[in-house]
Amino acid sequence: MTKAVLRPRGMLSAIIALSFILLASACGTGGGQADTPVPPPDPAAILDSAADAFEDLQFFGFRMTHENGGTPIAFGLVMEDVTGHMAAPDRLKADIGAWAGGFFFDVSLVAIGQETYLTNPFTGEFEKIERGIVSAALLDPATGISGIMRDVQDPVLEGESSVEGVSTLHITSTIDSGQLTSISPLAEPGNPIDVGIWVGQDDSLVYKIRLEGRLSADEEPEIIRTILPSDFDVAVEIDIPDLGTDS
Repeated sequence: MTKAVLRPRGMLSAIIALSFILLASACGTGGGQADTPVPPPDPAAILDSAADAFEDLQFFGFRMTHENGGTPIAFGLVMEDVTGHMAAPDRLKADIGAWAGGFFFDVSLVAIGQETYLTNPFTGEFEKIERGIVSAALLDPATGISGIMRDVQDPVLEGESSVEGVSTLHITSTIDSGQLTSISPLAEPGNPIDVGIWVGQDDSLVYKIRLEGRLSADEEPEIIRTILPSDFDVAVEIDIPDLGTDS
């Protein structure tokens, strides 16, 4: 019988393979005992930490978009897209894209405490709005984003995901529409809203919220709102705007 000859290259490959086998065996066992499985993170605890982190912010930016509908504001406008900044505790400025009568308008909003100012879509001048407009509570850390995270029911951890290049944990849940008056002043209780929340793994900040379902009977059942917070603790100045001569 011919004896097999293990050449130097084959011998090196065999040594490397054996080393990997021994290393895998050493890592996979501990004195013959199996490793203790690591329990998955608690999604409720993740959301509590995220709410705490958000309430500690002094400034943040955001964008909210709509699919299959919009949020009524003032002057008969229905908000489709809003991009802005928040300064704690109650200052907000934003640029809004909205529809009215089949026409699209770009308007600006400033909210300070209980006072809200909106540019008239026809004159471009800021006017003080008494009602019918989302105030700074829209995304107030005390009642908006952090409120969503604290009010959701039975959260489920779906896994890891990336949002704008940030590694996040994706959590799904539900919330009653009546808990979302900070998103729309017309929100009514009784409508289950499907919620998706993406929380940063390194900083516990929320990077995305998705709300699927209508907040009132006047909205489409399939309406979807997506909120993308950003610019965490990037300082901005928000002051009362100059008003039009007729205000």
